[in-house]
Amino acid sequence: MNQQNLSLAKILRELISTGFTVNEAARKLKLSKENIEAAITILLSHHYITKLENRSACDKCPLRDSCKLAADRSQVIYVITARGLRLINQVLGETS
Repeated sequence: MNQQNLSLAKILRELISTGFTVNEAARKLKLSKENIEAAITILLSHHYITKLENRSACDKCPLRDSCKLAADRSQVIYVITARGLRLINQVLGETS
């Protein structure tokens, strides 16, 4: 098993399970902010996550009034891809 894939899968699983800011993820995973940012760059480049570019869906979401991301449009939202889900399942043996 590739050590990088194992690390990426663990980070990805943690990030998608709770939602996060870079600072929250760094604290929770006991990694530096720079390591989390590097992991996000790698996850994006391997198409395990994608950046949500169109935030218009937030306007129609029934949870928008209680969602911290809907209120703060400066936050960047990343969404796991099917490829990312497969990585977690293959490397960690989980179904998401």
